[in-house]
Amino acid sequence: MAIGTFGVISGQGFAGVVGPLVEVPVLVTLVYVSLALRRWYPGFATSATTP
Repeated sequence: MAIGTFGVISGQGFAGVVGPLVEVPVLVTLVYVSLALRRWYPGFATSATTP
């Protein structure tokens, strides 16, 4: 939508295309890092089931 509105050369079009291509892998990596580090968090419960 941003490319159609502002053009291919615009910063908005560039951010609309490159932003998700960078943002999604970074967020997925943060999820994997947080899951790997959760055993060092003192408040983490080892049981997956809660009442």
